[in-house]
Amino acid sequence: MSSKDPKSIFIMGTAKTGTTLLYYSLKSSAERIFGPYKGVFEPRTEADIRGSFSHPCVVKMLMERFNRCSDKGFIDHFGTRILIVRDPRDTIVSRMLYQMRDFFTEDSGPKVQSIVDLIQSKERDPSSVSVSELYSEIGRIMGFSFSWEMAAENALSTINADGLDGFYTMRYEDMIDGRWDGLSTHVGFPVTPAEVKGSHQRVRRGMAYGDWNKWFTDSDVQLFKPVLAASMKRAGYLDDWELASKPYIDPASGSEYVERLFKLKLEAINSKQ
Repeated sequence: MSSKDPKSIFIMGTAKTGTTLLYYSLKSSAERIFGPYKGVFEPRTEADIRGSFSHPCVVKMLMERFNRCSDKGFIDHFGTRILIVRDPRDTIVSRMLYQMRDFFTEDSGPKVQSIVDLIQSKERDPSSVSVSELYSEIGRIMGFSFSWEMAAENALSTINADGLDGFYTMRYEDMIDGRWDGLSTHVGFPVTPAEVKGSHQRVRRGMAYGDWNKWFTDSDVQLFKPVLAASMKRAGYLDDWELASKPYIDPASGSEYVERLFKLKLEAINSKQ
């Protein structure tokens, strides 16, 4: 078992909750005080993490992968542990638009266009199709299981996390609003936002929150509220499900975002050939 390193930092959250921005911000802020850090971005195995222990390190791991680790003893090495949470309604929308990227291939062009057309119809008339229906239709077009139920379960996994002793909870909303004081006090040095670099910029969609009420329909509220409300209350999120009276969905964070993800995926595929 490795000894605890007070300088090393472990960041965890589910996909699309701001873990990438938090990783870059903590790493750059720590390096200004303590010098170079070893960065480990989304390690696939426990060995990938333990291999960084010879130096102060910042590790960002998605909770989905952490939960699959057979030996979680590596967590004892980290003097600072951060759990980031986000309003699950926003996470559900963001994951819907991003997660399909994992299934893109160089032959996915026609399928992606069908999805873009579907989202553009949503942008023209936000009440025309619900988020739950979008999940089903995107899954049908791409040919994989893509359910709102799984999205809701994943979105709640950090809020409902048990047994995570010693973690400081950071809210995505506080990070976006520039409220870093609580985190800075916890880690013992000033944390300021940093630029996300290179290919990791692809995950950036809108750097905002609260637009779930432009995407959700009345039927979504009826569907999601019984599933999410209790956990949201426990995490301190307001029990406010009022939809936007005149919803506007920005294509830059909708259909154009999906087009950009596909373009970047093609570039990544071509670079390996």
